[in-house]
Amino acid sequence: RKKEHLIEKYQSELAVVPSLRILGASAGSNQVAFRCVILAPNIRELAAHLESKKIQTRSVFYPLHRQPALWEWRLNRSPLLRAVPARFCKIFQDYRGRRFQSSNYLWDHGLCLPMHMKLTDSDVGMICSEIRAFYS
Repeated sequence: RKKEHLIEKYQSELAVVPSLRILGASAGSNQVAFRCVILAPNIRELAAHLESKKIQTRSVFYPLHRQPALWEWRLNRSPLLRAVPARFCKIFQDYRGRRFQSSNYLWDHGLCLPMHMKLTDSDVGMICSEIRAFYS
């Protein structure tokens, strides 16, 4: 219940930031309060700002289609993978364009805020204050 409380605290403290959204559970489902993920513009700059205040964050994930090993494979077709049909390689084309829009959006706009059992309401308040200051 502690982490659910922390997410509720983040939600109430950050509700005044119109360009920021906290991801939650879909309607009719339950959320496992494992991470507090926000979607917002200028997320890398926000992460650097928070880091300068000794607040550690982490990215949501690094999209598979942007992994250097897969990118190199797509370009060079490793001899070990020649049996893979060429049409499969086409899914990696134009990853900044039409394909993988959701993955790209999450990578470009998503950030995980601190979330652990020793985090206090006061800590969340300070984190949210820094986020509000960044977006003001």
